[in-house]
Amino acid sequence: MAHLGTALRALALVAALLAAGCGPPPGVTPAGDTPAPADAARAAVRLRVDLPAAQGCERTFDLALYHDRGIDLIQWDARRGQCAGRVVVIRYLSARLDRAAVVAAATRLAARVEVLAKEGTR
Repeated sequence: MAHLGTALRALALVAALLAAGCGPPPGVTPAGDTPAPADAARAAVRLRVDLPAAQGCERTFDLALYHDRGIDLIQWDARRGQCAGRVVVIRYLSARLDRAAVVAAATRLAARVEVLAKEGTR
């Protein structure tokens, strides 16, 4: 039984050392987790897209676009679970990206992209 107590203490020590090494130092926020300032200039583009038919097509599209820190928000129409003919509004930080870059990124991910009526900026 004494060996079990020693083993548990050693395991607790290893766990504490591993936990201490994970993540950034106290007070440091990783760059990806820092939100853009509320007053940062944003613009949006509204698209109709046909995504490759697959389960989770919307999520796959979202995750690929969000790799670019210039993408601020992706909003979909109410037709969940469908991949074709979906309308999406992509809001982006206009200091980092322009409309053409956002449309090009969407075009790389979708089977078809149609740019719809222009969305506003702020």
